[in-house]
Amino acid sequence: MFVHIPKTAGTSFRDALDSHLKMVYDYSQGNPVTSKDVSKYIYQQDNFYDFNKRISSFKNVCIAGHFPVYKYLNLVNPSRIITFLRHPVDQVISHYNHQVKYHNLSCTFEKFISIPKNANLQSRMLYRIPLGLIGFIGITEQYDCSLKLFNDIYNMELKSLRSNVNDKKIMQKEKLGSELFNEILNKNADDLKLYQSAIALLKTRSEFNKNTDPKRWVFSHVQLNKKGNITGCAFTCGEEDKAVKLELLVNGGISHQFEAKDFFSEIPKARLPRGRYVGFKIANKHLSSDSEITIRVVETQQILFSDKLFTKR
Repeated sequence: MFVHIPKTAGTSFRDALDSHLKMVYDYSQGNPVTSKDVSKYIYQQDNFYDFNKRISSFKNVCIAGHFPVYKYLNLVNPSRIITFLRHPVDQVISHYNHQVKYHNLSCTFEKFISIPKNANLQSRMLYRIPLGLIGFIGITEQYDCSLKLFNDIYNMELKSLRSNVNDKKIMQKEKLGSELFNEILNKNADDLKLYQSAIALLKTRSEFNKNTDPKRWVFSHVQLNKKGNITGCAFTCGEEDKAVKLELLVNGGISHQFEAKDFFSEIPKARLPRGRYVGFKIANKHLSSDSEITIRVVETQQILFSDKLFTKR
């Protein structure tokens, strides 16, 4: 599933996918690009069950379009979800230019950025699924590097294309004053945080893939709850049905090892592997105050969680 966030080089990536996979498009009701099956089952009948049956009959199928990830979250394993992110200032400017050129938008740029629906678009489209569970997140500004990593992970040979490029730009980044630049950042704080996290994740995963089989990468979501316990889930993108073996480090020393094999009830719509038996919990009795806590994968030493100044809560 490709969540195509507007103006993140998504059209270029979508066109590259189109030559390798059976594409099913959802670009909203009435959009000419939207596939007939989506129009029929989703927009006319509101029948996700029959839609799932229909696309399951296809080989190498990919749902793609301008839709929030939650819409089809139950139809694919999270490790098969793909998206691209872009610096929010560039994304907002490009989105405005696109709306002016192709949709006859007549308002000023200042008015455009003041409209709530135009702010934090990227984080809103990925709402309800943690970044660490998404199969692949590319970065527009690092498109070729992202594409190479994608090909390595999914064993594909997508070519670098340049589609839907707007050469007639009403608003340009270079002409933004510092005040307007900062206003965009303030209004898109969630997107900026998401973007920065995605850049760090891309770097970590690129380093991981240099020496390790991409299929051994572990997707995870780890959090500290109000009771002082650490809860989360972890699973691989490979076909193995084994629970991921993890270890807890306290101040650099291994405290104990455990497996991500508990039932994980969070994010109920997500189609998690192993029948959702990918969860784990670390009780606060194992966690001393003011300690450095790390959770990592035993097999690869991949770090899933680190709190450098952990305090019981």
